[in-house]
Amino acid sequence: MTWRGNYQYYFQLLPPDGGRSPRRRSSLTIANAPACRSPATAAGPNALRRCDGLRPRCSQCHSKELECIYTAQENETPAGALKRENHTLKQKTADIAELFSLLRSMPEDQSFAVIRHIRSCQTEPADVVRQIKRGDFKSDSHLSAITAASAYLPQLLSSLELELLTSHPNAYPSLDPLDVGTVDLNLIGIPFRFRSKLELSCRDEFNREVSDIQGSVDRFRGTSPSASSQGTAGPTSQGPKPNPTSSLCDRRLNNVNARQWTAIPVPNATVAAAISQYLMHDHPLSGFFDADLFIRDLVEPSNMFCSRLLFHALMAFACQGYSFFDATAALLVDRFYDEARKLWYAEPDRDSVTALSASLILFLASGSMGKDGDGQMFYQESVAIGSHGKENTPISDMDRYRSAAAWGLFNWHTLHSFYDRQEPTITTTPPVVSPQYQVNARYMGETMPNLCQLCTIMNDVASKYYGTGITQGVSMDMAERYFYVLMSWSDNLPALLIRDLGITQHAIVVHIWFHTIIIEIFRPFLSDPKSRPSLISAASLKQLKRLVYIYRSRFVASKCSFLYQPGLLYLVNCLLKDVENNEAHFYFLLCIGGYLDLAARFPVVGTIAKSIFQMAVEKGIILPSDASRALNEIDTKSKELGRDTTTIDGVSGLGPERNRTVPVGMTWEAAFSPGIDSVWPGEEDFLRDEDFSNFFANGGEMFGKE
Repeated sequence: MTWRGNYQYYFQLLPPDGGRSPRRRSSLTIANAPACRSPATAAGPNALRRCDGLRPRCSQCHSKELECIYTAQENETPAGALKRENHTLKQKTADIAELFSLLRSMPEDQSFAVIRHIRSCQTEPADVVRQIKRGDFKSDSHLSAITAASAYLPQLLSSLELELLTSHPNAYPSLDPLDVGTVDLNLIGIPFRFRSKLELSCRDEFNREVSDIQGSVDRFRGTSPSASSQGTAGPTSQGPKPNPTSSLCDRRLNNVNARQWTAIPVPNATVAAAISQYLMHDHPLSGFFDADLFIRDLVEPSNMFCSRLLFHALMAFACQGYSFFDATAALLVDRFYDEARKLWYAEPDRDSVTALSASLILFLASGSMGKDGDGQMFYQESVAIGSHGKENTPISDMDRYRSAAAWGLFNWHTLHSFYDRQEPTITTTPPVVSPQYQVNARYMGETMPNLCQLCTIMNDVASKYYGTGITQGVSMDMAERYFYVLMSWSDNLPALLIRDLGITQHAIVVHIWFHTIIIEIFRPFLSDPKSRPSLISAASLKQLKRLVYIYRSRFVASKCSFLYQPGLLYLVNCLLKDVENNEAHFYFLLCIGGYLDLAARFPVVGTIAKSIFQMAVEKGIILPSDASRALNEIDTKSKELGRDTTTIDGVSGLGPERNRTVPVGMTWEAAFSPGIDSVWPGEEDFLRDEDFSNFFANGGEMFGKE
C-alpha cells in the first residue's frame, strides 16, 4: 500500500465510544413562517421551538385556544417581515407628526374637541387625521370648553383669555358686565358728541364747525347744550367731599406743630390732613421714607428722620392733592415749593437720607407742576446722593429709613425710565432688604414689598427694551419670558393685593401699572390681531379698562392723586385707535373725566389733557366745541385755585419727536380755529406706537427728546 499523496487510502475514523453521530439541523418551519406572538409561544428561551408555524393557528395556540398572531405573512422571509414592519412604523410616526401639526394649527376649541375624542375612543392617528380633514371637529358641531365657559363668562374675550383666567386669576380675574343702571355718569365729565362715519368723511364740514366755539362750562352739574335743547338735564351733584381731618391715618398727626418746621403761616390741621392724605394715597406707591419714623420725628420734633427741607418738599407736593378737599391749600403749593428750593441750595448735608427723600419728593412735585428744569436737576441729584450716600451708624431705625429711601430711589427711577422709554439710570437693586409690612403703618398694607419686586422686573425690561432703542434687539421669546415672570409675580401676591371688594386704592394702582407693563412688552409684536401677543394685550387692555373704572368710581384718590396716570394714557392711546367701537366712547370719556378731575390741581395733567383733546379733534373723533368747553373748564378751575398754568416749561406733548403743547399766550379758541394747521402740521396717524407719549405720569413729567 503506498501513501504517496493518495488520499483514497486514508483510514476512516470511527466515532468515540458512547458518542452519538451528529444530527443534521432540520429546516425549521419558522424560516418561512416566523413564530407567532401569542403568550403560549412567546415566553421563555424555547419560544421559537414551541411554534410549529402552522396556519391559521399553530399547534400550541390551537391546543390552548388562544389567538394566534403572526408578525410575518405566509411565505414571507424574516428580512421581508422586518422591512414591512419598519415601513409600518414610519407611517405611524408620520401620522402622529401630522396629527400634532394639525392640533397646533387648529383653533383652540377644535383642538380640545379632538383631544376629547382621542381620550374617549380607541382610534389610530391616521383615522383621527382623516376625520380632521373631513371637518368632523368644526366648532359648531361640538360644544367646546370655551362655548361652555362663555355661558357663565359673558365678558370672555377669547379662548386665550379663558386660559389666563384659569391659570392666573390674580392677574386676569373674571369680570362681571357693568350694569348700566349703576354706572356713575358723573365719572365721564363733559358729554362729548362722537362723530359718525359720515361726519368723519366730511372734513370740509368739520372745519366749518370749528368756528362754533362755546365758552361756557357744562360739566353735568348743569345742563349741556345738547341736553338743554331737548329739555333733559344731567346729574347735578357728586355728593359732599369727605373731611380728611376726621380720619387721619396716624393719631400722632394730631400733635403736629407747624411752627416748629416752617415760617409759612399754615394751620396745624391743614398740615396734618395734607400729610395724612399723602401717606394714604401716594406714599404706599412712592415710599420715599419710613412713614413711622418720619411722623415720630415730625411730632417730637427731631432732625434724625425729618428736616425742614423734607417737610417743605412734602408739603409742596401734598398740598396739590389736598386742594381737592380744601381749595385754600392750592395757594400754599408755590410757597412751600419755593422755600424747599431755597433750603435745598442751602442744605449743608446733601448726603443725608432725609436729603435723598427730599430730592425724590421735589422731583415728583416739580414734575406735577410742569417745572421740567427743576425736575431734571432733582432727578440727577437723587442719583448722586444714592450712589455715594454717607454711611451712618448701623442702628435699627437708620437701617429701616435707609431701606425705604434706597428702594424709593430705585423704584421711582425705574418707573421713570420705563414710562419714558429710556435705559434705566440705576440698574442694580439696593443692597438692603425691601421695606416690609409695619404695624404702625397699616394703611400701607403690603404694597411696597411687592411693588419692589415688580419694579425689579420693570427695570430689567427697560434695560433690555430701551438700552439700544425701542424694539431693537427685542425678540418674541424675550417678551414671552418676561410675561411668564410677571405671571409668576401675580400668582404669588398676598391676600391684601388680591382684587376683591376690600382692596386698597394703592393696590389697584399697582395692578394698573402691572397691565401697562404687559401691554408694553408685547407692543412690538401686534401686527397680527389674532396672534398670541395681540390676544394677551387685548386681555390686559380689558382688565385695564375695568381697573380704571373701579379706581375712579370707588376711591377719592382718583381726584387727589395722579399716580395712576400711566393707565389713563395707555388706555387713551388704545381707544383712539378703535373709535368705531361704541364701548371705546365710554372709556374715552371715563379717562377724560379723570384728567378733568386732576387738571386744575396738577398743572402738568391739565397740559396732558389739552394735548389729548387736540389729538382727538385732529382725528375728528370729538367736536371742537366740546373740546373747547373742556379746556375752558380746566383753565377756569385752575384760576379758581390760583394756579398759573402759563409757567409750565416741561411738557413737550404726547410724543418724543414733536411738540404738542399750545403756544404760551395762545387761547384755546384760537388753537381750535380753522387755521390750526398753521400751528400744528396735521398728520394722518398722529397716535402711532413709535410716537407714543413718553410722559412719565408717575413722576408727573413729560420729557421731550432731541
